[in-house]
Amino acid sequence: MKKNDVFECVCTGYGADGEGICRIGDMVVFVPGALVGEKLKIKIVKTAKSYAYGRIEESLSSSDERVEPKCSAFKRCGGCDLLHMSYDEQLKFKSDRMKDCLERIGKVKTEILPIIGADDVCGYRNKVQLPVGISGGKTVCGYYAGRTHKIIENNGCLTGTEISEKVKNAVLDWMDEYAVSAYDEVSGSGTVRHIIVRTSEITGQSMAVIVINKKNLPEKDALVEKLKELGITTALYNINTKKTNVITGDKTVVLYGSGEIEDELCGLKFMISPLCFYQINRAQAQRLYEAALSQAEISDKDTVFDLYCGIGTISLAAAKYAGLVIGAEINEESVLHAKKNAKINGLSNAEFYCGDAGEVTGELYKQGKKADVIIVDPPRKGCSDQLLELIIKLSPRRVVYVSCNPATLARDLQILEENGYKTKNARAVDMFPGTCHVESVAVLVK
Repeated sequence: MKKNDVFECVCTGYGADGEGICRIGDMVVFVPGALVGEKLKIKIVKTAKSYAYGRIEESLSSSDERVEPKCSAFKRCGGCDLLHMSYDEQLKFKSDRMKDCLERIGKVKTEILPIIGADDVCGYRNKVQLPVGISGGKTVCGYYAGRTHKIIENNGCLTGTEISEKVKNAVLDWMDEYAVSAYDEVSGSGTVRHIIVRTSEITGQSMAVIVINKKNLPEKDALVEKLKELGITTALYNINTKKTNVITGDKTVVLYGSGEIEDELCGLKFMISPLCFYQINRAQAQRLYEAALSQAEISDKDTVFDLYCGIGTISLAAAKYAGLVIGAEINEESVLHAKKNAKINGLSNAEFYCGDAGEVTGELYKQGKKADVIIVDPPRKGCSDQLLELIIKLSPRRVVYVSCNPATLARDLQILEENGYKTKNARAVDMFPGTCHVESVAVLVK
């Protein structure tokens, strides 16, 4: 098999990014856009030792699960991967992906509960981050193309909210009217790097953040006027003068309002600032947390550790049932907000510590603190070896593992299963319709 060869084949499965899998002899060929059951004529575009990548040249038969993408930027924009799939097929792909990772990577066999799908597959993002740059000599704003930093203009993105689109247009109008330049990644010059919008569908509050490559925001009064006309609750600018892929810098300045917005989740109130982590799909986050806590079986005599706790969302939801909840989070601003949110909700049985989850847990272990239930919600890389060793030493009766990466979930479950735990069940939760991202929750018992 070599580049530009053409084959007829049938798609038999999906890869991690939702691309179709076809087999030609002993070779696995990944074909973006192919759906299971489709017969295709494909052209090979790249080869490796045991796999290749192909491109659909002609569809010889089409799947009943194929739908027409509603977004004109689909395939060019890197935001969504699965808009050519029916929503039922997306859910099946995600549940199967989690199950496959557990069994193939972790050798974990457990009950797979039905995936929790979303009621709303559009407009679900309560946070939108839009890069601003220069292309062909003009200012562009949208989303990056897949695996690149090329900005694809995307007007009326289906995943964002109406207000986020209005803020984007207002900022671009302000830049054009007052000759405020866009950031140029190559030279490191220019002013506006990103537009960030956070919203709450529950409280109706909204926040706009302009990330700039300067110490001060030019023509700020004119921008404030435009944002106030849109009804934006609070506006800020964030200073990031480093030549980096990291979106925000360390310093944020409030233009007007409190610099925070309020949202509600699991019957609790949460104050959210620009740099805090907060689940992007609020409705699905509530379902995820409810699924996790229903499996945790927490009593009022229990001590619960919530590691990677963010602003305390699942910690405080657990505190309604537990004797004591101890949260650990490395982001200092998130920890300050977790403490603030505990006070707002009148919960005095929650403590929060700032630091790496493994290091904080190690200190708690040295102090003789016990955990009846441990909840973890790590980043994509999963739990550190140090943290997994400490969980095993602490020996909680249950571990609830919330994951945004089924591959590292499977790896960590295998380690816990080799050290006295059994995975009771696992289920996927669709936090990001239209994308290949898979959120999961697994429950382990001693």
